[in-house]
Amino acid sequence: MKPIVMLWAAAIAIVGSCLFWRNRRRYRRKALLWVAMKSAVELLILFLVAALMPALLIVWLVVWVTRPIKTPWVCTVVGVLSGVVFGIFSSFALEALIFFGVFAIDLKTGAHDGGFLHCWKRAREEEADRHPAVLVPQAKAA
Repeated sequence: MKPIVMLWAAAIAIVGSCLFWRNRRRYRRKALLWVAMKSAVELLILFLVAALMPALLIVWLVVWVTRPIKTPWVCTVVGVLSGVVFGIFSSFALEALIFFGVFAIDLKTGAHDGGFLHCWKRAREEEADRHPAVLVPQAKAA
């Protein structure tokens, strides 16, 4: 099994089991099938929102954080600060996704001379061919 599949399977299992545990404690009188279906629907909504509408997920997190606060001005301050912090974390996650996506593209295009990351090497070689008097520094081999 590939590590990425194992990672997503573990993430779904952990989040799904937490949802099931919470729903089982909250709805003790409901049937087990009802609790399982409610947990599955919540899990589906959570992953769709995280994948398609991350800003809405940040709003939900801010509402969840500020729910127990009763004083209006404290609620506003905590809401703004937590929104900024969650926004920064989501931008780091997006940057990491883009950064690792470059390497994923290279894995798909192949680790040969035609691969995506080898375009810089080809560009240096083409630049050296076009301007032979200009010395282009070469990367040291490991």
